[in-house]
Amino acid sequence: MAFNPEIDTTNQLVDLDTVTELTGAKETDSDQKNLLKFFINSASWFCNTHTHRLLLSRALTEYYSGDGSNVLFTNQYPITAITAVYDDLDRTYGSDTEIDSGDLVYMPETLAYKIVYDGGVFTRGIKNLKVQYTAGYSTVPYDLHQACVEIVMFYWTCFKKGLFGVTSRTIGDGSLTVETANYPKSALQVLNTYRRKW
Repeated sequence: MAFNPEIDTTNQLVDLDTVTELTGAKETDSDQKNLLKFFINSASWFCNTHTHRLLLSRALTEYYSGDGSNVLFTNQYPITAITAVYDDLDRTYGSDTEIDSGDLVYMPETLAYKIVYDGGVFTRGIKNLKVQYTAGYSTVPYDLHQACVEIVMFYWTCFKKGLFGVTSRTIGDGSLTVETANYPKSALQVLNTYRRKW
């Protein structure tokens, strides 16, 4: 079976043209392009798993347990839209259990990660809240983009030099220690600032 991966556009944090230019890959070499697509997918997903977030904007449906307060912390952020919130102890989530959209706001403005029920409270229960919302970055922040590029470059360099899985190599009369186990520190430092805090 031919190795011909498709870019996972749901999670893609960097574009193929950028990494093609930065790695020096040949525009006309389909094998190199396919390898970069694979690395883009891997690096983008690594960024998600390292931060415990889904970083790229998407529509989501999630279920939460109400705690009797008027605040709900969502799994993903920044929130950019609330489609619907249902509060139903029977967990059928019919239209009669939908909370009026005018009573729901997301906060804070700069990094929206919580939904506030203005004028009411979420019923205490188990998975009684069905939340449909949009969250994530529609435009990837520059530093996050750079971090993902660095990780793609790291994968590319390791592959080109045959360093995947190599921690040491003997050359002539001596030995050379090759550090391949660690991702670029500068990329990890950036990703750490995006890690989910709860």
